[in-house]
Amino acid sequence: MQDLFDKTQIARSFNRAAASYNQASFLQLEVGEKIFGWLDLIESPRTVVDLGCGTGWLTANLASMFPEAKVMGIDIADQMINYARKYFGAERNLSFLCADADRLPIVDKYIDLIFSNLMLQWSPDIEITLAEWARVLKPGGCLFLSMVGAGSLKELQSSWSKVDNYQHVSNFVSQEQLLLAIKGAGFKNVQFKKHSFCRTFNSIYELMLEFKMLGTHNLCVGRHQGLLGKNKFRQLQKFYDAYRDHNHKLPATFEVYYVEADK
Repeated sequence: MQDLFDKTQIARSFNRAAASYNQASFLQLEVGEKIFGWLDLIESPRTVVDLGCGTGWLTANLASMFPEAKVMGIDIADQMINYARKYFGAERNLSFLCADADRLPIVDKYIDLIFSNLMLQWSPDIEITLAEWARVLKPGGCLFLSMVGAGSLKELQSSWSKVDNYQHVSNFVSQEQLLLAIKGAGFKNVQFKKHSFCRTFNSIYELMLEFKMLGTHNLCVGRHQGLLGKNKFRQLQKFYDAYRDHNHKLPATFEVYYVEADK
């Protein structure tokens, strides 16, 4: 699968966003809470890892949910890890580590439960990433993940396509690509769900500010590197305004994939 994202740029972007991330992570928390509803049904694990843990809010919730487990949060952005350690490092069964999810510093077949919320869409190659996750998961272990899918930000994508031919919105993987990669990595008993979330904004400035605060603006390899001129921005505003709803809000649709699987 072709590399779409540069890891160095991803880490740099999320490092810059560490201080503001929690102020804007509404979607991340809402999506993550859905996964927590399914975790109630599994036996208490001994080892848990949260891959792409960000500032550690959901990792801390995992540590509370499984008080007898050893819970570790891992993220590629060291400033995110520093924030998590500062606010949640005192939990007795919780630790945080800066590492690449494609090269985990974990021995084979050690983890009982992998949790990953809205991280996998930033992987340069999900086949490589999922194969690494399968390596560290015990036989019989569980994987719970969510990721942004191909139908996301369709309003923004369509509006930009009328302005120029550059790629301004990330190309996220399809349901078919994800399921092939999951099964190719050796996971079984795969359960897949898809859900759409809609965030609304007063203006396109507000939308882009949230992306900046989250560190989730366009990070694709080959993206347009230049500054956005006033004329192009006015055009973008005009085309995006056509999507305003009955409350005069601008919608941003996110298609989210959920996967539960066993090793």
